[in-house]
Amino acid sequence: MSSSGSPIRRRRIRFIRATASVFFVIVQKSRERFPNQCIFFSKKNISTSEFSTMNPPIRPGFNGMIDQFIGPGATTYEMLLQFIPACFALVAQLYYSIFYTSQSTLQILLGSMLTFDIVGGILTNSTPSAKRWYHRKSQTFWNHFQFILLHLVHICLVSFLFYSSHSLLLCLFHACFLLLSSLCILFTPLALQRTVSYLWYTIALVCNIQVLPSPNGMQWFFPLFYFKLLVSHLVKEEPYS
Repeated sequence: MSSSGSPIRRRRIRFIRATASVFFVIVQKSRERFPNQCIFFSKKNISTSEFSTMNPPIRPGFNGMIDQFIGPGATTYEMLLQFIPACFALVAQLYYSIFYTSQSTLQILLGSMLTFDIVGGILTNSTPSAKRWYHRKSQTFWNHFQFILLHLVHICLVSFLFYSSHSLLLCLFHACFLLLSSLCILFTPLALQRTVSYLWYTIALVCNIQVLPSPNGMQWFFPLFYFKLLVSHLVKEEPYS
Protein backbone atom coordinates (compact mmCIF):
# COMPACT_ATOMS: atom_id res chain seq x y z
CA MET A 1 0.00 0.00 0.00
CA SER A 2 3.01 2.20 -0.35
CA SER A 3 3.08 4.93 -2.95
CA SER A 4 5.17 7.98 -3.70
CA GLY A 5 2.40 10.25 -2.45
CA SER A 6 1.79 8.52 0.90
CA PRO A 7 4.69 10.09 2.84
CA ILE A 8 3.56 13.54 1.75
CA ARG A 9 0.00 12.68 2.71
CA ARG A 10 1.12 11.55 6.15
CA ARG A 11 3.10 14.77 6.66
CA ARG A 12 0.05 16.79 5.68
CA ILE A 13 -2.13 14.90 8.16
CA ARG A 14 0.43 15.41 10.95
CA PHE A 15 0.65 19.10 10.08
CA ILE A 16 -3.15 19.52 10.22
CA ARG A 17 -3.42 17.58 13.49
CA ALA A 18 -0.67 19.68 15.09
CA THR A 19 -2.37 22.90 13.97
CA ALA A 20 -5.74 21.74 15.32
CA SER A 21 -4.13 20.82 18.64
CA VAL A 22 -2.54 24.27 18.97
CA PHE A 23 -5.85 25.97 18.15
CA PHE A 24 -7.65 23.81 20.72
CA VAL A 25 -5.13 24.82 23.40
CA ILE A 26 -5.57 28.52 22.48
CA VAL A 27 -9.36 28.22 22.78
CA GLN A 28 -9.08 26.45 26.14
CA LYS A 29 -6.67 29.05 27.52
CA SER A 30 -8.94 31.86 26.29
CA ARG A 31 -11.92 30.31 28.06
CA GLU A 32 -9.93 29.99 31.27
CA ARG A 33 -8.72 33.59 31.12
CA PHE A 34 -12.04 35.12 30.02
CA PRO A 35 -14.68 32.80 31.54
CA ASN A 36 -17.50 35.33 31.27
CA GLN A 37 -16.88 36.28 27.65
CA CYS A 38 -17.56 34.47 24.42
CA ILE A 39 -16.24 34.88 20.93
CA PHE A 40 -19.65 35.78 19.54
CA PHE A 41 -20.98 39.30 19.62
CA SER A 42 -24.26 40.42 21.14
CA LYS A 43 -26.15 43.67 21.55
CA LYS A 44 -25.22 43.63 25.21
CA ASN A 45 -21.51 43.72 24.51
CA ILE A 46 -21.29 46.12 21.57
CA SER A 47 -22.10 49.80 21.35
CA THR A 48 -23.38 50.94 17.98
CA SER A 49 -23.76 54.67 18.52
CA GLU A 50 -21.03 56.04 20.80
CA PHE A 51 -17.47 56.82 19.84
CA SER A 52 -14.50 58.09 21.78
CA THR A 53 -11.20 59.72 20.82
CA MET A 54 -9.63 59.39 24.28
CA ASN A 55 -6.73 56.92 24.55
CA PRO A 56 -6.27 55.00 27.80
CA PRO A 57 -2.76 55.24 29.30
CA ILE A 58 -0.02 52.96 27.99
CA ARG A 59 0.53 50.01 30.31
CA PRO A 60 4.03 49.35 31.72
CA GLY A 61 6.39 46.60 30.57
CA PHE A 62 5.65 44.11 27.82
CA ASN A 63 1.95 45.01 27.73
CA GLY A 64 2.97 48.56 26.94
CA MET A 65 4.89 47.34 23.90
CA ILE A 66 1.75 45.58 22.70
CA ASP A 67 -0.24 48.78 23.27
CA GLN A 68 2.14 50.64 20.97
CA PHE A 69 1.17 48.31 18.12
CA ILE A 70 -2.55 47.61 18.59
CA GLY A 71 -3.53 50.73 20.54
CA PRO A 72 -4.05 51.02 24.31
CA GLY A 73 -7.34 49.78 25.69
CA ALA A 74 -7.91 47.09 23.07
CA THR A 75 -10.81 44.86 24.09
CA THR A 76 -10.80 41.08 24.21
CA TYR A 77 -12.93 40.96 21.07
CA GLU A 78 -10.51 43.21 19.20
CA MET A 79 -7.53 41.08 20.19
CA LEU A 80 -9.29 37.87 19.18
CA LEU A 81 -10.20 39.35 15.80
CA GLN A 82 -6.64 40.51 15.27
CA PHE A 83 -4.59 37.52 16.32
CA ILE A 84 -6.67 34.40 15.58
CA PRO A 85 -7.21 35.08 11.83
CA ALA A 86 -3.58 36.20 11.52
CA CYS A 87 -2.42 32.92 13.07
CA PHE A 88 -4.68 30.92 10.74
CA ALA A 89 -3.31 32.83 7.76
CA LEU A 90 0.26 32.15 8.89
CA VAL A 91 -0.44 28.42 9.17
CA ALA A 92 -2.18 28.37 5.78
CA GLN A 93 0.77 30.11 4.09
CA LEU A 94 3.20 27.78 5.84
CA TYR A 95 1.22 24.74 4.72
CA TYR A 96 0.96 25.97 1.13
CA SER A 97 4.65 26.89 0.93
CA ILE A 98 5.85 23.54 2.29
CA PHE A 99 3.59 21.19 0.34
CA TYR A 100 2.77 23.04 -2.89
CA THR A 101 5.84 25.14 -3.74
CA SER A 102 9.58 24.62 -4.04
CA GLN A 103 10.46 27.64 -1.93
CA SER A 104 13.66 27.79 0.10
CA THR A 105 13.63 27.80 3.90
CA LEU A 106 14.24 31.56 3.90
CA GLN A 107 11.29 32.15 1.57
CA ILE A 108 9.01 29.92 3.66
CA LEU A 109 9.88 31.66 6.92
CA LEU A 110 9.73 35.16 5.45
CA GLY A 111 6.46 34.45 3.65
CA SER A 112 4.87 33.17 6.86
CA MET A 113 5.98 36.23 8.86
CA LEU A 114 4.73 38.59 6.16
CA THR A 115 1.41 36.77 6.13
CA PHE A 116 0.97 37.29 9.87
CA ASP A 117 2.02 40.93 9.57
CA ILE A 118 -0.25 41.82 6.64
CA VAL A 119 -3.40 39.96 7.73
CA GLY A 120 -2.95 41.03 11.34
CA GLY A 121 -2.18 44.59 10.20
CA ILE A 122 -5.35 44.85 8.13
CA LEU A 123 -7.49 43.83 11.09
CA THR A 124 -5.54 45.73 13.74
CA ASN A 125 -5.54 49.05 11.89
CA SER A 126 -9.31 48.86 11.44
CA THR A 127 -10.14 48.44 15.15
CA PRO A 128 -11.40 51.39 17.22
CA SER A 129 -8.40 51.13 19.56
CA ALA A 130 -5.91 51.38 16.69
CA LYS A 131 -7.87 54.20 15.02
CA ARG A 132 -7.77 56.20 18.27
CA TRP A 133 -4.06 55.51 18.68
CA TYR A 134 -2.73 56.02 15.16
CA HIS A 135 -4.95 59.04 14.48
CA ARG A 136 -4.60 60.79 17.82
CA LYS A 137 -4.14 64.56 17.81
CA SER A 138 -0.37 64.38 18.33
CA GLN A 139 0.06 62.35 15.12
CA THR A 140 1.28 64.47 12.22
CA PHE A 141 1.63 63.98 8.49
CA TRP A 142 5.20 62.77 9.01
CA ASN A 143 4.13 60.13 11.54
CA HIS A 144 1.80 58.58 8.97
CA PHE A 145 4.31 58.92 6.15
CA GLN A 146 7.06 57.29 8.23
CA PHE A 147 4.74 54.32 8.76
CA ILE A 148 4.39 54.07 4.97
CA LEU A 149 8.14 54.40 4.41
CA LEU A 150 8.75 51.54 6.83
CA HIS A 151 6.76 49.26 4.52
CA LEU A 152 9.14 49.86 1.64
CA VAL A 153 11.18 47.11 3.30
CA HIS A 154 8.31 44.70 2.61
CA ILE A 155 8.34 45.65 -1.07
CA CYS A 156 12.10 45.12 -1.35
CA LEU A 157 12.02 41.73 0.37
CA VAL A 158 9.16 40.37 -1.72
CA SER A 159 10.51 41.80 -4.98
CA PHE A 160 14.00 40.33 -4.66
CA LEU A 161 13.10 37.02 -3.01
CA PHE A 162 9.85 35.99 -4.70
CA TYR A 163 10.12 37.32 -8.28
CA SER A 164 12.06 35.26 -10.78
CA SER A 165 12.76 38.22 -13.10
CA HIS A 166 12.53 42.03 -13.34
CA SER A 167 12.85 42.30 -9.57
CA LEU A 168 14.35 45.80 -9.57
CA LEU A 169 11.77 47.26 -11.95
CA LEU A 170 8.87 45.75 -10.00
CA CYS A 171 10.36 46.96 -6.74
CA LEU A 172 10.64 50.52 -8.08
CA PHE A 173 7.10 50.44 -9.48
CA HIS A 174 5.51 49.27 -6.22
CA ALA A 175 7.57 51.73 -4.17
CA CYS A 176 6.60 54.69 -6.37
CA PHE A 177 2.96 53.62 -6.49
CA LEU A 178 2.80 53.26 -2.70
CA LEU A 179 4.37 56.67 -2.06
CA LEU A 180 2.24 58.46 -4.65
CA SER A 181 -1.05 56.92 -3.51
CA SER A 182 -0.24 57.51 0.15
CA LEU A 183 0.58 61.17 -0.45
CA CYS A 184 -2.67 61.68 -2.34
CA ILE A 185 -4.69 60.14 0.50
CA LEU A 186 -2.88 62.10 3.20
CA PHE A 187 -3.43 65.42 1.41
CA THR A 188 -7.09 64.68 0.68
CA PRO A 189 -9.70 66.45 2.87
CA LEU A 190 -11.12 64.16 5.53
CA ALA A 191 -14.60 64.07 3.99
CA LEU A 192 -13.21 62.50 0.79
CA GLN A 193 -10.33 60.52 2.22
CA ARG A 194 -12.10 57.17 2.30
CA THR A 195 -13.34 57.53 -1.28
CA VAL A 196 -9.88 58.48 -2.56
CA SER A 197 -8.34 55.51 -0.74
CA TYR A 198 -10.88 53.19 -2.41
CA LEU A 199 -9.97 54.69 -5.78
CA TRP A 200 -6.24 54.11 -5.33
CA TYR A 201 -6.82 50.62 -3.97
CA THR A 202 -8.98 49.76 -6.98
CA ILE A 203 -6.15 50.88 -9.28
CA ALA A 204 -3.66 48.82 -7.28
CA LEU A 205 -5.91 45.77 -7.41
CA VAL A 206 -6.44 45.96 -11.18
CA CYS A 207 -2.71 46.49 -11.81
CA ASN A 208 -1.73 43.51 -9.69
CA ILE A 209 -4.36 41.19 -11.15
CA GLN A 210 -4.35 42.19 -14.80
CA VAL A 211 -1.01 43.87 -15.56
CA LEU A 212 1.82 42.94 -13.21
CA PRO A 213 3.24 39.48 -12.52
CA SER A 214 2.61 37.99 -9.09
CA PRO A 215 5.32 36.94 -6.62
CA ASN A 216 5.93 33.20 -6.74
CA GLY A 217 3.87 31.54 -4.01
CA MET A 218 2.79 34.96 -2.70
CA GLN A 219 0.09 35.93 -5.20
CA TRP A 220 -2.05 37.39 -2.42
CA PHE A 221 0.66 39.72 -1.09
CA PHE A 222 0.30 43.02 -2.96
CA PRO A 223 -3.53 43.12 -3.02
CA LEU A 224 -3.58 42.70 0.79
CA PHE A 225 -0.48 44.86 1.27
CA TYR A 226 -2.15 47.86 -0.38
CA PHE A 227 -5.40 47.20 1.46
CA LYS A 228 -3.60 47.32 4.80
CA LEU A 229 -1.90 50.65 4.09
CA LEU A 230 -4.23 52.59 1.79
CA VAL A 231 -7.58 51.54 3.22
CA SER A 232 -7.10 50.14 6.71
CA HIS A 233 -4.36 52.43 8.06
CA LEU A 234 -4.37 55.82 6.37
CA VAL A 235 -8.11 56.52 6.44
CA LYS A 236 -9.19 58.37 9.57
CA GLU A 237 -12.50 57.04 10.90
CA GLU A 238 -14.60 57.43 14.03
CA PRO A 239 -13.31 55.05 16.74
CA TYR A 240 -16.48 53.56 18.21
CA SER A 241 -16.31 52.43 21.80
